[in-house]
Amino acid sequence: MELKKKLLLFLASLAGVVLILVTNETKVLISKDPQASPKLSRIIEPATLRATEHGPIVGSNDKNDTHVWFGIPYARPPIGKLRWREPQTVQAWSKEFEALYRQPGCLHSRTFIDLKSGKKQVFAGAEDCLYIDIWAPRSAAENAAQTEEQLPVVIWLNGGGDKIGASSYVSGYGFAGSQQVVFVSVNYRLAHLGFFYHRATRNTAETSGERSGNYGLLDIIYALNWVQNNIANFGGDSKNITVIGAADAGSHASALIASPFAEGSFQKAIIQGGSMKSLSKSEAEHFHDDDVPGARSSSNEVILDLLLLRKVAADRDEARSDINTMSDESLRAFLEGQSAESIIGVDDDHRGETGELHSLVPLPIRDGFVIPEMSLYELFSDPISYNNVPMIIGSNLDGVKSVMLFEPDYVAWILNRVPIIKDRDFFKMMSKLQSDLKFILGVQEPVKLLTRSRRDVQALPNIFVYRFDWSNIQSNLFGNWSQLLRASTSLELDFVLDNFHQREGLSIWSSETNDSERYALSMSIMDYWGSFVYTGNPSRGRSGTLEEWVPWQDRSKNTLLLDNPLKGQIRMEELRYEIESFKNRVISLLSEVKTTRKCKVAAETLQKSTASSALVPDYSKWISYPSLCLDNQQ
Repeated sequence: MELKKKLLLFLASLAGVVLILVTNETKVLISKDPQASPKLSRIIEPATLRATEHGPIVGSNDKNDTHVWFGIPYARPPIGKLRWREPQTVQAWSKEFEALYRQPGCLHSRTFIDLKSGKKQVFAGAEDCLYIDIWAPRSAAENAAQTEEQLPVVIWLNGGGDKIGASSYVSGYGFAGSQQVVFVSVNYRLAHLGFFYHRATRNTAETSGERSGNYGLLDIIYALNWVQNNIANFGGDSKNITVIGAADAGSHASALIASPFAEGSFQKAIIQGGSMKSLSKSEAEHFHDDDVPGARSSSNEVILDLLLLRKVAADRDEARSDINTMSDESLRAFLEGQSAESIIGVDDDHRGETGELHSLVPLPIRDGFVIPEMSLYELFSDPISYNNVPMIIGSNLDGVKSVMLFEPDYVAWILNRVPIIKDRDFFKMMSKLQSDLKFILGVQEPVKLLTRSRRDVQALPNIFVYRFDWSNIQSNLFGNWSQLLRASTSLELDFVLDNFHQREGLSIWSSETNDSERYALSMSIMDYWGSFVYTGNPSRGRSGTLEEWVPWQDRSKNTLLLDNPLKGQIRMEELRYEIESFKNRVISLLSEVKTTRKCKVAAETLQKSTASSALVPDYSKWISYPSLCLDNQQ
């Protein structure tokens, strides 16, 4: 009945959609791709003239009493022979560089859901992409290095699982203006252009950094160095820098915490979305069916697919043989001869039978140089072995729903436009279990470890934990978003940035009915984040009026729940998951699943989610194996 109702509503609105299609002579998208939007005319603001180590730049005025400088190059374009190389110093300029428009993000794939049958892959961005955007309050001093008016600096790393994302998908004027900080959004190489660990690139590397395969992480570190050398002229304090990793970019923030290359380049970190994942060298390089298996989209699997795509090899066995016998130089020459789009596109070919990505490759790689080879669990057990800075770490109540939305085991799409939950009870159960598991492995267990390591050396606790619970989003003709998404991963980003715009691929869910509570929650979150950026302690916010947020401690009110402040729902609560009780709950719920197939889908999904946590060495104790489903009725 629900399916029929949605279909009728969709067809009823189709005429209006087609009219928009004809009028605008473009595909119908529920929301716009920010990089595809036409450039708005901007006027140079003389007061924005700034000196950088590479030459003078000038920007423009933006909203919320800020100045903005778009598309500042911080390194040379990583194209041609610079693909899979360390970032190189940008060529200096003498004339004023007009930083008026956003530059392309780093190349990534986009799957727009449109009116055609199936999903169409398109690419956004370019290989020439190493740019930053800067927002600063208009009152910021032109040369803060010579005054006492230096403002804290925020480095924003966009999420997207290293497969999508760009600095242009956020606007920093809201946070910069309201909290009086300098806000820097960074582009860095994505997917296998950013993270590629293979002998062909490793053994032909020109520097030790290049051998690591962590090119995207090296980009971020290079951008941090640029900020340290130049940000004073934008009003920023180079000794008070906070890195924010949004959604899956939390893995980059944790990699920076682990990396000796990043030592001293930032003073605080915020990990939003509960992601601290990384890959071992074997996971990053080996074939997935090796004795020591690699990930489904490891570097060897990428090369194999490219050999098949170019018809260099006839089948998998021949391609494997070619890879094993070709020299490093020959393999590198072959890879450099491939288009960037073909390399990025291979990532989307590694899908399982249900359509989900087998692995969140690419991820930061524990190569032993840029990131220590030991597990992050070992590393974070010793507070002098990592960049021990104050941290905010958290995730969302319904964190995995934004991923489940595109997994066909749970959701069907009518004409690729309207999502319908196939089995509401199954969807609800799996979203709850997976979201809880994400909090356990991405927040609770790492925070336990980090807090314990500081306590062992009698250091004061400096880790603050939150969970984002607000879920009052509005449904419409295109989806029952209040059930499909609720408080899913990345929903909090708009609140952090006061940036409630339409989101890529999904309809807008704000409305007049929730405007007041959205605004109040956004102001509270920015208040907390602002206090942390200034002092390393969110406390009661910069205003001093909020619920006190205290550092995490076991067996106490240790987690700040972020919900509707108009109903007093921002509060400290004790969140703690025990192994046995969680596992018993999984077993009990799996026993109630109606079919063996769904039970196996559930168990295997939880197993993969658990095994992908590199931070928890004894993760197997959280796993429920698919064998639990054998006794279920067909």
